[in-house]
Formats: sequence, structure tokens, C-alpha cells
Amino acid sequence: MNQSIWQPSELRTAHANISAYQDFLWDSCDIKLQDYPSLHRWSIEKTDDFWSSIWDFCDVIGEKGSRVFINKNEMFNSRFFPDAKLNFAENLLRRNDSGDAIVFWSEDKHKLHRRLCWRQLNNEVSRLQQAFKAMGIKPGDRVAAYMANTPETVIAMLACTSLGAIWCSCSPDFGGQGVLDRFQQLSPSLLIAHDGYFYAGKCHNNIRNINTLTNNIKSIHNLVIVPYDYLCVSIEDEHEIQHPHALWEELLEPYKPDKLDLPRFPFNHPLYILFTSGTTAAINLVAQGYV
Repeated sequence: MNQSIWQPSELRTAHANISAYQDFLWDSCDIKLQDYPSLHRWSIEKTDDFWSSIWDFCDVIGEKGSRVFINKNEMFNSRFFPDAKLNFAENLLRRNDSGDAIVFWSEDKHKLHRRLCWRQLNNEVSRLQQAFKAMGIKPGDRVAAYMANTPETVIAMLACTSLGAIWCSCSPDFGGQGVLDRFQQLSPSLLIAHDGYFYAGKCHNNIRNINTLTNNIKSIHNLVIVPYDYLCVSIEDEHEIQHPHALWEELLEPYKPDKLDLPRFPFNHPLYILFTSGTTAAINLVAQGYV
């Protein structure tokens, strides 16, 4: 006989998001589902109602449209919300207050610790969006980021996606050739890169790898360098950045925070380009019966 090894308390269950969703269905849609199995069954049998209610429950900013899910039985031709329009960055930046948006600690915790509230994040995205517009970045352009996990990376992603450009990124601890193999396929018009990064307690210079990318990807017209830390910049290295470039602060300096331009795009408009191994993709296809 199967026995549960853990069960949430009644108080924890009452405050769970899925309980809030069940209450939403009851109050807003007059759909009364008493437990998880009945909710799961309903979500499969009534896919249009389920996904439409998820849009409403999550308060997605945008135009939902009248159709929810088409070509349901065709994996490669199925589409969610084919008439919808929205802006990814608009939804992520819905807050504009003094609450914490980003709390950043570097590996060297004593030297790099920063906090950005939602208002500061909105302001920085606005400034970078203006700079991107001046570069001519437009919907469908690829923006490649060779960056560590820092606030600038989040700001750049939001500014990129706010304009309908497509974001792709690799961590700077990837070697230059490994990143070149990925980015070269995409023909990015803009590369944003950290000049160095921390790993295993040491700061590593990234300039040699940046030169590998810019010397081999001819589509890169603009290069933005983000100084990771003064330690990285001061490392003795015979290599200098060979491609014309702008430093992050110099790029932003002419622009003041302003209202973000947030055009809305089709629900299926590309957002990210992600990289995975061929074996992972093959395993997924086999599991779904396509190979």
C-alpha cells in the first residue's frame, strides 16, 4: 500500500498559488473543482478554457484575442493565442516602485554587491533602449550577450526584448571557440560582453575571446564592453580590444530615463535563442514518438 511521505499543512495549502487559482476559477468562471485530480483532468479536457484562464489569472498585459489554441493535434503546427499581441518586457517591468528588483552579489562578495529597485531597473532599461534605437536595433535583430550574471545582463535582455529583438547569451566562462560556434550561426548585429569574470576566486580576462568573436563574425556592427570589475581591467594582458566599441557607461551617458517604448508583438514572436546538446533534443523527440 502506497503511503505519503509528506503532506502540506492546511494553512500551507490554503496559501499556495494553485489554491488561489482554484479560487479564481470558482469566483470568476464559476468552475468548481474540489481537488488537484479534478483540476488536472479539467485542464486536459478543456484546454481552451484552461489556457485562457491562465492568461487572466496571471494578469498578462496584452491583447489576448479570441482564439486560444489551434491545430491541437499537430505538434509542429499547433499555436497558442494566434491573435494575441504582447510585449515580454512590458510584463516583466510592470512594477515601477522602490521594492527590490535585483539583489546582486558577485563571487567576490565583499567587492561587488549591488541592489536595484524596480524604478531604477525601469530607468536603466529605458536608457539602454534609447541607445539600442540609435544603433538601429529593430524587431528580429539578434543581440548576442557574452556576459556573466550581473544587473547589466538583465537590463540588456529587457532592453533587447522590449524592441522585439532576439536575445541569445553565453556565459564568459565558455571558451572563445565554443561561443563562436554558437553565435556564428545567428549573425548577430550587436555583441555585448564583459571584459572579464570571476571564477574559483580569480578574475579572468575575457578580451582574447571577445576578439575571437568580432574577428570571425562579420555581422557584428556594434560592440559594447561592460567592465566587470576594476580588477579585471587592470590585469596585465598583451591583448587589446580590436573592434571599435563603446563602454557601457559611455553608451548610456547621453540618455536620460524616459517612458519606455513598448510595441506589442504576436504571441509567437521569437524571444530567445537557446542552445542545447544534440543528444538532449534527440532524446526529447524519441520520448515523444517522432524518431
